[in-house]
Amino acid sequence: MDAASSLLSSLSQSLTKLYPSPPPRASLLSHLPTTPLSILGLLTTTYLTLRTLLSLSPHLLRSSLPKYQHSRPYSTWALITGASDGIGLGFTHALLSKGFNVLLHGRNEAKISALVSTLHTQYPDAQIKTILADASTFSPADIERIRTTASTLPEMDHETIDTIISMNLRFPVHLTRSLLPILQSHQPSLILNVGSGAGEVGIPWLSTYCGAKAFNLRWSQALAAEMVAEGHDGVEVLGILVGNVMSGSNKIGDEFFTCDSRTMAERALGKVGWGGERWGWWRHGVQFTLVGMVPEWVRVKGMAGMMRERKSLYGQTEGAKGAVEKGGEEAMQG
Repeated sequence: MDAASSLLSSLSQSLTKLYPSPPPRASLLSHLPTTPLSILGLLTTTYLTLRTLLSLSPHLLRSSLPKYQHSRPYSTWALITGASDGIGLGFTHALLSKGFNVLLHGRNEAKISALVSTLHTQYPDAQIKTILADASTFSPADIERIRTTASTLPEMDHETIDTIISMNLRFPVHLTRSLLPILQSHQPSLILNVGSGAGEVGIPWLSTYCGAKAFNLRWSQALAAEMVAEGHDGVEVLGILVGNVMSGSNKIGDEFFTCDSRTMAERALGKVGWGGERWGWWRHGVQFTLVGMVPEWVRVKGMAGMMRERKSLYGQTEGAKGAVEKGGEEAMQG
């Protein structure tokens, strides 16, 4: 018996050496930070990770735009304001290519007619209609002056200020008010307001324009909340933020943070279904996030330098009254 016990003991010791017992498994809680500084670091990292994922989701997931085609392709209409130039023209091509009929708003009859002829050739199955209306109470010459002018507030006359407000505030509000009954009776429907990064930061020589664009985005948010409160959940209101976009009158911009009008429109339509306020192009979102992280005094000096450079590139004298800055508002145009 003693020999057997000795044999078993020797065997047990040999097996223990060959297969040592694993160390006790640490619990998940033992890995959590315990000091105030480490806890703060964990919470900050978690917050930034969640915020990053939420910001990237609209850029990575599929758009809900197809649900707004109520039946077959080219059976649903989209109204596009400012359709003959810039981002508006980009939306025109993007929506036609996705099977929407379009009602094009413009103010130049010759330009809009020429555009329609071209579009009929490119999209023969689509229905295309037009509506001529001036977005301001002033003449087209006044509007063109606004679109190509960057001035300090004292340099702007009453007509200039009122025209900016009419184009960016009064016109979209009154237009939406008129169309809402139709949109509410034909749900699901979509209101997509193109705003601007200029409404998020203060840009020198564009103070009135920046204020108007800030209104556009907050108005979109309030209108979206109003639709939900009134039980019109099928009316989506989406505010799109835009950075620098190349167009006929804007040829300036950093290559990485600048896109063309068609790309901007395509990316913006990709955010349909998310509602709220979204950056149309992810690079613009990154750019303005970085801008928002720097101290305000650095940001102000940087913006001033950028605008002076734009004025210089267009051959204008710094501070001159009515200095033409074709890249200024047009670059941030919504």
